[in-house]
Amino acid sequence: KQEERMSEMNVQKFHKALSKQGYLCTQEFTDKVYCALNKKPMSITMLIGQAGTGKSFLPETLGDVLKCNVYVKQAYQGMDWDEFVRKHVPDENTKSGIKSIDAELLRAVQESQESKVILLLDEWDKTRISSDSYFLDFLQTGRISVSGQKYQANLDNLIIFFTSNNERDISEPLLRRVKVIEVEHLPVNLVANVLKKRYEK
Repeated sequence: KQEERMSEMNVQKFHKALSKQGYLCTQEFTDKVYCALNKKPMSITMLIGQAGTGKSFLPETLGDVLKCNVYVKQAYQGMDWDEFVRKHVPDENTKSGIKSIDAELLRAVQESQESKVILLLDEWDKTRISSDSYFLDFLQTGRISVSGQKYQANLDNLIIFFTSNNERDISEPLLRRVKVIEVEHLPVNLVANVLKKRYEK
């Protein structure tokens, strides 16, 4: 049903759906996002732009439009690869007081077996450049191995977004696997029209 929802929704309807959920953008920007969502074999998009341009808000809005879950992993300086796949949480039932559970990436991969799901890797440019290479095979095949256990995403259901504030260069091999979209501040005339319509009511 979710695949049908996306295939039946033309770009114009898609633009209206984004606006209804509070995401304002130009028709040209909508066209780029629509094409990125239909990218094969897997929808992978890198949103690049200044802070405050709505990069993180777009995947969250798409979750409402497509009626699917959105898993968000916030990157930070010096983040290790292990933290993308495993999360350590307090647990009084273990000797160490901590247990390891699947992080957002693995949860999204597993959920993609049954339904459409969005994975947002936020502020990717804060990670080490070596992190780019860890994702190359996964972005091409949807396959990942953790502690000897293999996971396989359903490429038709998994939608991946990276965001970047351009704090570091993204490696060329990673960029070749993604659809890059520049996200800019809204044009003044679009903001003016929205405000005009809102206050006319």
